[in-house]
Amino acid sequence: MGAVATAERTQAEVERPQRGERSDALFDDGFTLEDRILGVWEELVTEGSAPCPVCGGSISPAGCGGCGSVLS
Repeated sequence: MGAVATAERTQAEVERPQRGERSDALFDDGFTLEDRILGVWEELVTEGSAPCPVCGGSISPAGCGGCGSVLS
């Protein structure tokens, strides 16, 4: 048996929304994750930028300016 010691968190930390927490469903429109990523790739090729599939910011071939995600 093992045990791990962790720091106690305050109530404010427990109730604080986490990064990337969304209140809307990700796939409520019938599109799959693959559909979404392929759509981002298509828009990157044709337009040079697209909405980031992670944070909704603007993603370019170099990566997202909002969250730093990169499609490779």
